[in-house]
Amino acid sequence: MEWLLPSMYWSMFRTWPVPPPVPPAARVPTDTDRELVRIVYETIAAGTGCARCPAALGRDLSLEVMPGGHTPAWQIVVATRCRGLRRHRHTAVVTKGAGDLELGRLHS
Repeated sequence: MEWLLPSMYWSMFRTWPVPPPVPPAARVPTDTDRELVRIVYETIAAGTGCARCPAALGRDLSLEVMPGGHTPAWQIVVATRCRGLRRHRHTAVVTKGAGDLELGRLHS
């Protein structure tokens, strides 16, 4: 009877393998990851000036963790402000993908 229906209709009834669930521990950065990101961006901020004014960037960083949903990837949003009168905000995004840590650029 399958010869009466085109193959595209039969493809709707196939069962696809479901990927295994990602454990919750893999969806958030470890304390070592956070400390590494903090050290790297404190070093970058110490040697970088503001993009909008001639002031230097402050070393007081804030890290906000954005956990991954159903994927093992997560993000850390790094924020700091310049030491000028306007206190311009600079942010960077650090992403953990498939085993690699990708450091984003500080931008205002």
